Amino acid sequence: MAFSFSSEKSHCWSLLPLQSHPPLILHDSGQGLSHSHSVKEKYTPHLRVPLQRRHEQMKKNLEAQHKELEEKRRQLEDEKNNWEAQQRVLEQQKLDSSRYNTLLQHIHFYTTVLHVVNHEQLFNLFLWCHIILYLFSYSSPHPVPS
Repeated sequence: MAFSFSSEKSHCWSLLPLQSHPPLILHDSGQGLSHSHSVKEKYTPHLRVPLQRRHEQMKKNLEAQHKELEEKRRQLEDEKNNWEAQQRVLEQQKLDSSRYNTLLQHIHFYTTVLHVVNHEQLFNLFLWCHIILYLFSYSSPHPVPS
């Protein structure tokens, strides 16, 4: 399949302003479109340098963007790791706090009991508990036969 633009004055070319050079003639060489040899020599040398510069600049821009994205990815990874560590610390603090609160409740209960009951009452309670234990352990549940 051959693609070509001729320099003949067709309707669409007549609408364009006059140019100092004829339009490019493109040929299908079987490997895609390529410029004819004379066009290559005439137009590509002055286009090659700016295109190369543009290509290099685009390559540098892409590399810079890649570095920025990689840095942002590292920062987000660090933030994620910090957040996870903070969550673990908070969970541990919750556990420690609940254990501490439970311990405080027990201590408060026992100190309240000790303040309410004075030493004489504790001794009497202790004595009565032992008397009851003694009576239950040495009394027989059945009457002794006579």
